[in-house]
Amino acid sequence: MYHPEITSKSNPKIKAAIKIRDSASARRESGLFFAEGARLCADAAGSTGLTTCFFTAEAAEKFPSAVEMLTGAAEESYLINRECAQRLGDTQNPQGIFCLCAVLDKNRSLDTIYNSRRL
Repeated sequence: MYHPEITSKSNPKIKAAIKIRDSASARRESGLFFAEGARLCADAAGSTGLTTCFFTAEAAEKFPSAVEMLTGAAEESYLINRECAQRLGDTQNPQGIFCLCAVLDKNRSLDTIYNSRRL
């Protein structure tokens, strides 16, 4: 499967992901949150909608099943270089897998609970 490649740390997609990672107001406005690492991204994909996945070639080699699952679940996915991964990463040695995920609608969930007539 083809994934467009991002090689610039100043790419608008990278900048937008960093803004969501760092800013609570950006997360509220976009309705997205940032996840890093194979495990966290896989957990997020299992419970919410995945909008964007970023991954390095090294991550695709090290975590092939996770990358395949994430890129299949994401609306869009991008191959990134090591410099972009360092910029996106919030850890000392990032695994090279990052995702933007939809925030769960808590109000809708509460409405479902209250309207189910089960307590």
